[in-house]
Amino acid sequence: MVKEGIVFGYKIYKNGNEVDKAKVDVIAKLPHPTTVKGIRSFLGHVVFYRRFIQDFSKIARPMTRLLEKDTPFFFSQECVEAFQVLKKKLTKEPILFSPDWDLPFELMCYASDFAIELLAVVYAFEKFQPYLVLSKSIVYTDHSALKYLFNKQDAKPRLLRWVLLLQEFDITVRYKKGAENLAVDHLSRLENPHDSVLDKKEINETFPLETLNVVSSCGDSSTPWFAHFTNYHAGNFVVKGISSQQKNKFFKDVKHYFWDDPFLFKICADQVIRRCVHDHEAVDILKACHNGPIGGHNSLNYTAKKVFDSGFYCLTIYRDAHDLVKSCDACQCQGKISQRDEMPHNSI
Repeated sequence: MVKEGIVFGYKIYKNGNEVDKAKVDVIAKLPHPTTVKGIRSFLGHVVFYRRFIQDFSKIARPMTRLLEKDTPFFFSQECVEAFQVLKKKLTKEPILFSPDWDLPFELMCYASDFAIELLAVVYAFEKFQPYLVLSKSIVYTDHSALKYLFNKQDAKPRLLRWVLLLQEFDITVRYKKGAENLAVDHLSRLENPHDSVLDKKEINETFPLETLNVVSSCGDSSTPWFAHFTNYHAGNFVVKGISSQQKNKFFKDVKHYFWDDPFLFKICADQVIRRCVHDHEAVDILKACHNGPIGGHNSLNYTAKKVFDSGFYCLTIYRDAHDLVKSCDACQCQGKISQRDEMPHNSI
């Protein structure tokens, strides 16, 4: 028996309903700004919703003082409290109320300097499909070329797949400068200063001598394909019981690899160094490159290329990419029609 569930972004349970925490997780975990630029970006986001926040100017006053000319930057406890209050008000029910289905939805997309704008729009419509599929939607973006995408006759197959996906929605695209698109401009540039901080841990040096620098090989599918190369570089161990021909091939191949604890790397034919991956890690990387937020559901060759471009190498990457694309429902439904499947052209 189901006791609770998520319906249109709300958690429904026996005591009533509340906002789904996944909707507000990014704002709830947001660290306080550490620069004037960070304060300006955060306030620009919050100002977009100020009509829902009572006494907004009074609450934000400690932070707005830091934007005044010739004011030394010091994020005091008063500023921290104001920041926390604004975050709580942004994630409360009075702002996240149920929509008016008679009005058009406004979708604001901004991919900053490092992402694909159209893919952000496609991802957003897939994410909010229950809200948008039978409603009129207005998309605000700083990518003006999107306005002409639906009329483009010679678009590439990947663009056509995205256009077909978007055609089930009633969409109007409007251009809006990134500096004016405050709500999403702030979210697209979020930086967490704590991400680059590593926890200091002591190195465990109490390894038994016979297991030091050895990768275990049991002959099953869980053994990495590069185990013998790792054993050679990490502990100078050579595979026993192989023929002279196999040994010559082993020493010919092993010189293209090197060990940098705890990973094995390969110097590929294009002189690019890539980390060797295997099994579940390789599959997870393939899935991220194929159907992740910036995947795009590309062909098997392009998906494998994206894995290589990401700095990873796997011996069976093309076979694994082929299996992934063949088992992807989205690719099978919206993939490019082959010449064999095309309807014949008959003269009239």
